[in-house]
Amino acid sequence: AEYMGITFGIILVGLAYYALAELDQARHCKRITGSYALYLSDIWNIIELFIVVSTCAVVGLFAWLFTHRVATEWTYFRDTYPDLGNYVYIQQRLFDLFAVNIFLLVFKLFKYFPLVPALNMLLKMLKLATVSLTNFLLMLAVLFIGFVVMANMIFGSNLVQFTRLQLGFVYLYLYLLGTFDFQALRTTDPTWGPVFFSVYMVLFVMIMLNVFLAILNDAYVLVNDEEQFGMMFKKKKAGTGKTRKWRDYLEVFKRVATAIRRKPKID
Repeated sequence: AEYMGITFGIILVGLAYYALAELDQARHCKRITGSYALYLSDIWNIIELFIVVSTCAVVGLFAWLFTHRVATEWTYFRDTYPDLGNYVYIQQRLFDLFAVNIFLLVFKLFKYFPLVPALNMLLKMLKLATVSLTNFLLMLAVLFIGFVVMANMIFGSNLVQFTRLQLGFVYLYLYLLGTFDFQALRTTDPTWGPVFFSVYMVLFVMIMLNVFLAILNDAYVLVNDEEQFGMMFKKKKAGTGKTRKWRDYLEVFKRVATAIRRKPKID
């Protein structure tokens, strides 16, 4: 209990500092622009606010669970069977919220990618390919839904994997990962089973996957060429600056030498 109290104290101090830092940044934006619109326009600030709120919720729920009678007074239930349904439900929701919070904290590392050149190039590649990837994923989703409905119509009455559309989504996604039962499809429908499987695998694994990789590859090539051109331009500019510097020194030396030669002799 003593160590738990110390841990809670450290967490609360860190959370208070984190929240005050975000509040100060929001007030600074309002002082400059007159509103919080600039602060809320940045997606990272919204993530920061959500982290603060979710962390407060996690700490509050954990404190409630830790001080609940179920956790502190087991002897009270010595001769009874307590209903732990609400207690376990809140504990599970606490774990879910804690998992989301950890994910956001890890995701926030993308904010600092521009500080590292290699990671910044990766971030630029994803930004450049955003529109193409969005269009591709929409087209992929339409085709995927079509195959799910088709599998439900053909195999739904005999295969439990396709009796519901939700299960069809899951199992067709597993097909893409290499987990499939071709024999069950062929046994269920000797004609449509092989046709469905062949068309689905060729279209998604051989074509769509390569299109996805091609989109990322094109974006990477463009970003890499831009980075290489930028480095060459900087080197050329730096070299030109050094040349001009030495030329300036040489020009000053020539002027001094000319002035010495033209200096009149005193008898």
